[in-house]
Amino acid sequence: MRAWPLTGREAELGRLVRAVADPGCHAVVLAGPAGAGRLHRLGQGNPLFLRELVDVAVRRDEGGVWRLREELLRDASRLTDLVAQRMGTANPEERVVLELVALGEPVDLAALDRLVERSAVESAEALGLVRLDPSGGHERVRLEHPLYGELIRPRLPALRVRRHYRVLAEAHERAGRRPSALSLTPVCQGIHALAHATLGDAATARASAERAARSCALLRPEVASLSRSFLGAVLPWVPAAEGELARAVELTLEGAALCRREGYPSFETIALHSAVRLGAAREVVERLAAVAASQDGPLATLCADHALAFVDRDGPALAEVSRRFETLGMLLDAAEAAAQSSQAHASAARQASARAEGARAWVLAGRCQGARTPALQRLSAPGLTAREYEIARLAAGGLANREIATRLVVSVRTVENHLRAVYAKLGVTGRTDLGPFTGDSGE
Repeated sequence: MRAWPLTGREAELGRLVRAVADPGCHAVVLAGPAGAGRLHRLGQGNPLFLRELVDVAVRRDEGGVWRLREELLRDASRLTDLVAQRMGTANPEERVVLELVALGEPVDLAALDRLVERSAVESAEALGLVRLDPSGGHERVRLEHPLYGELIRPRLPALRVRRHYRVLAEAHERAGRRPSALSLTPVCQGIHALAHATLGDAATARASAERAARSCALLRPEVASLSRSFLGAVLPWVPAAEGELARAVELTLEGAALCRREGYPSFETIALHSAVRLGAAREVVERLAAVAASQDGPLATLCADHALAFVDRDGPALAEVSRRFETLGMLLDAAEAAAQSSQAHASAARQASARAEGARAWVLAGRCQGARTPALQRLSAPGLTAREYEIARLAAGGLANREIATRLVVSVRTVENHLRAVYAKLGVTGRTDLGPFTGDSGE
């Protein structure tokens, strides 16, 4: 292993580019798993791409070692510009081809034909954006360059990703193709089942879960482990949507055990945390703590903290867990933890805190596109009138009572009365607490 020093930067870059340009280069030029092999795969013989990749790595100097991390790759403006130039000539139809292939690579050509016009695939190929791979017995479509996927996937909106996964899974099934070793078909169908289960659409969730199980059964045993473990972690939400909570908890525990046997601790964390979300934290709190101790990153620790707070019926701790989930962008988990916090506060006769967390859970759930999970079923709307909400929004935006009165052509006393009613309904003590319930600045 060799860590390239940063002395003589331009000369070093030149030496490094020449070294890594050779496909037979075995020198590890970046610390950890990101080495010469990855640079060669990402560079694909393009010296401009290669030089920019190296420059990105140089920016992460860790004691004389250069590191290429995904977040730096996505934020590297010059590299992004180079790749964007290649993709910039794509029309909307060709862009859809790129997005589908980036998410499902390799995508069976017969399945892709069911989603887009063949002419769009052909023109994307002519532009050098995708290529046809005839290996494996039938034709599959891959990205022409791995960097396209590296930069496309993080920028896709969540709803579009969900839709693409769903249509990819359905198209492969309709095309009657056996999934390849790298196929995401069972995972896509599992995500589709999970999405509909959290929305309360039990019938669609059940149908997708059954399709996922059939697709997983088609995989060769030696490559089915990942899909089987993922499905074990997420499909228990289907009986939960059907009202079979005891069965759902039983399946989460079985799924967690499967993930542990197969060696997928991140999937085990998902399964164990599902038990917490379903109200069975006591059964998994110790195992979640052990799993969290063996993993890097904040999520496993947060899931373990959630389990402990739930077991202790600790309203403030559950509220803090909710805010940490929100910081990570996990709004459904944040809403559920806030709802659990509200219930814990109510059990301890802390009614103001219960109303505040219940209202916050309601707002968060409203940002989850109609999610209806067991933890959210007891929520009720905070009950603000249209005028109360309008005044609360303006107050949260920083306007004084007199300014609000002038804008709405009402008296200052009317504004004060409305704000007192808002504080009582939301369980807060002042205007500085209103931001999470209004969602904007008021301007």
